[in-house]
Amino acid sequence: MQWGALEAAHLCYTNGVSAPQTPRRLRPWTFVAAMCLTWVVGVFGATGGCAEINFLRGSQQLPDALHEQTETQTEPLERLPLVMEKARLAALAEHHNRAFPLSVAQLLLCALLALVSGAAIAGRRGSRVQALQIVAANAALALLAYLLLSPVRDVVAEAVAQDIAQHGPGQLLELEDGQGAPTWQSLYHWGELLRLLLLEIAVFGGAALALTRQRTKDFFAAVQQAAERNEGHDETPKDD
Repeated sequence: MQWGALEAAHLCYTNGVSAPQTPRRLRPWTFVAAMCLTWVVGVFGATGGCAEINFLRGSQQLPDALHEQTETQTEPLERLPLVMEKARLAALAEHHNRAFPLSVAQLLLCALLALVSGAAIAGRRGSRVQALQIVAANAALALLAYLLLSPVRDVVAEAVAQDIAQHGPGQLLELEDGQGAPTWQSLYHWGELLRLLLLEIAVFGGAALALTRQRTKDFFAAVQQAAERNEGHDETPKDD
């Protein structure tokens, strides 16, 4: 049996015909990197969505912890992220009708993103199309949340400007010259826009590009063919 396989491989080599590659060797590294990145985004997004849902349903554990840390923190640059998160949670509670459905959608879609990313890396049948659909849905949700939660960003930007004016170090206060609040509010809004474009839209766009490349399609086609061959061998009747 082994001699027959070796002889067939030798004939393929001598005739200039290469043996078929295994599906694992056809898996592009760019596709694997993109799916690993979307898996990380999905895990962190689902965790964040779950925390927001818990808060919006009435839990005060996170706000109390942030309040305690903010009161005891004296370093301005370490205090600022705490102030931003505290103001964001308060603004989310104020706009509960918008924030709660978005948080639920984030939890569901990000959990699906993590699951389908792992399935795509493993080469599960049909996972490429499913991953492409979930990636597109997460990108649409990111854009929708950015548009609907504009009042939340305004509240956070105001809190940033006020905290810097009261507790900011000298090098930050030097930028004020009578227009400190608008300056820091603009910087915060630009930072949020860059975060959306670089950490969400760019990630989802890169994942969609990796999923639609021809090498990725060839990998899934090879997986499909291998699965069909295995099913055919399983269905072959065995002689008693």
